[in-house]
Amino acid sequence: MVQAEPLAPVVAPFPTDAPPIETQVTLQLVIDPAGDVESAVEISRAPANAPDTFARAATDAVKASKFAPSSRDGRPIRSRIEYVVVFHPPATPSPSPSPSPSPSPSP
Repeated sequence: MVQAEPLAPVVAPFPTDAPPIETQVTLQLVIDPAGDVESAVEISRAPANAPDTFARAATDAVKASKFAPSSRDGRPIRSRIEYVVVFHPPATPSPSPSPSPSPSPSP
């Protein structure tokens, strides 16, 4: 048996209204024989007190993704897998140095 996996890495956008904390959302997915996500249910979150917006963003991202379906004896089958979506806080822009004044030419 070969387990389903995404055709491309699942990248969920960091929720705009969420605190800047690294968060992992573990989902249980049902993947159909065509590689589409039939359902996605959150089974855990770290940290546990991370806002629900992370779970919603993770669920939306996996549902929009295409998977190579699980297979048995070379035939695609419907399967249930666990998938972890990791959110990294956006980098805070570092203050750009202000340009130093150029010396004025002497007459």
